[in-house]
Formats: sequence, structure tokens, C-alpha cells
Amino acid sequence: MNPLAAAYRAGGEISTWAKAGFPLAQAEGRLSICRECASYHAGVCSECGCYMPLKARLATAQCPLGRWVDAQGE
Repeated sequence: MNPLAAAYRAGGEISTWAKAGFPLAQAEGRLSICRECASYHAGVCSECGCYMPLKARLATAQCPLGRWVDAQGE
């Protein structure tokens, strides 16, 4: 993913997160899911191009592979 597209996507996620009120409760659980995924490399998801230690803290963010059940209302 090119850096400009990644920055644009991150900006949208941060804006949505700010509107939701900054909850951080599930971040560590999400990161543990990421660390077990083949798409996780040195903190970056190769599916979406995001830096996961930050994205995992965004309550409104979702895993591109659908592995964060808490983020999808299931």
C-alpha cells in the first residue's frame, strides 16, 4: 500500500475514533489476535497496511479479515 493511501485511511479511522470517545479496553486482546495472524509483520498488517498497535486501540476499527469479533458487534 502506498504511504499516501495509508495516511488517508489512518486519518479517517482517527476521525471516527475521536467521535466514538477513545475507548481502549479491547486493544490488548485485538493485538494478541494480530500477533497470531500470518498477515502481521513487525507491527504492520499486510492486508490493510496499518500499524496495528495503534489501530487496535481504535474502537471503531475492524480487522480486514474479520477476526476482531468485538469490533463487528458479534
